Amino acid sequence: METVPGRPIARLLVLVPHRDLRVPLRGYAARLFSGGLPGAHSLPPVAPLAKLRRPAAVERMRALAGSTGLYPQTFVLGCPALAPLPFAYRGLPAHVFGPQRSGPDEAFFDRVEALLPARRIAPTVLAAALTYDGQIPKSPVPPELSFRAAALAQLTLHSLPPGSHPKAGFHGHSLRWELGRLFWLPGNR
Repeated sequence: METVPGRPIARLLVLVPHRDLRVPLRGYAARLFSGGLPGAHSLPPVAPLAKLRRPAAVERMRALAGSTGLYPQTFVLGCPALAPLPFAYRGLPAHVFGPQRSGPDEAFFDRVEALLPARRIAPTVLAAALTYDGQIPKSPVPPELSFRAAALAQLTLHSLPPGSHPKAGFHGHSLRWELGRLFWLPGNR
């Protein structure tokens, strides 16, 4: 899907780690940015899980977050990886870059498909940067991170008009994002 300024270009189901993880992840994004990756800081520190075809109802999000046995007790972040996002800019597909994380497994995505009109995004990567060339950038080693507390939320991305932020992103392309209500996972409060 090509970006259209002002219109939502993607609605995503995302995993939101507890805010304690923000500081080390922002530090990693700052190192990526200073290393020449312009898409660092373009997305909030979340892990895209699935593309939503339409906004999900509160009851369905609550049911998905409340499903016990579908989530690991600890989410462990590993090597940097790329995951495709469901939009493009000037014909170049967008990718999220950051540390790859373990879980959830197939049972979780079966539950997502049963409750929401969604398509899985794999691998699951905690967003540190947005890139459009599909190449894993040269980057510093991400910090060793893990987290237990996490929530599910909807993330809506909007493309901003060209030139609205000339120093931003890829050739002046910039995004605005809106993070919806958090639905905390069981036992992870």
